[in-house]
Amino acid sequence: MYKPKFQFKPNTKSLVITKPVIDIAASFNRLTDYQPSDQSSLLSTSGSTNYAASIYTIKDNPYLTPELDYRDYVALLRRNFKNISYNTKREVILGEPPLTEQELEERLKNTLAFVFNHTVAAANPHANDPVYTSDDLDKISTDNDETKIVGTILRLDNEFPPELKYDFKFKWITELNRQLDAVDWEKGPMAKDFTYPLEYIGYKLYLITLMRLNESLKTCL
Repeated sequence: MYKPKFQFKPNTKSLVITKPVIDIAASFNRLTDYQPSDQSSLLSTSGSTNYAASIYTIKDNPYLTPELDYRDYVALLRRNFKNISYNTKREVILGEPPLTEQELEERLKNTLAFVFNHTVAAANPHANDPVYTSDDLDKISTDNDETKIVGTILRLDNEFPPELKYDFKFKWITELNRQLDAVDWEKGPMAKDFTYPLEYIGYKLYLITLMRLNESLKTCL
């Protein structure tokens, strides 16, 4: 299982604690108490991840996008857990068969640990060094891998067009795949071959990358 970490970020350029720490073990137990087929299992994790996000406030713009804060993160989590079937998402994007209820429960626990860990400080012997330049700022960073991944997810989610972001069945990917399959690649793709903007291909590739990361970490990001 993906494990939570417990060294918190100092009050520097990243996230800082403003409320008591989430009880990861209790949240895991809450998930296990639900019947596997109970939708409340998903909502329980959504609530836990929402709490994990809401116990932190933004300090000095950790994601380098001033318009984003923890409320955007909570909105993303709620959308993913309350409106989207992970098995549907996985099938459409990766062409993989549905996960079992037990596999989903394990992934939900891993996801909760991942969300928690993005608030944890990475060990850095230079964390308290003086800052004079932007290079010095990078040098003292305590961002861990989870922090960087969550930051990337937030930034790209903010860039997604609404018609893609709120297509909870991912019908746009199915249609884009159909259009790509119809292209005569010996002649090369033509603008007339697509009713969608070509940048949608980039959004699709991002989702494929994210879902492959989920397969590697056994999460539901």
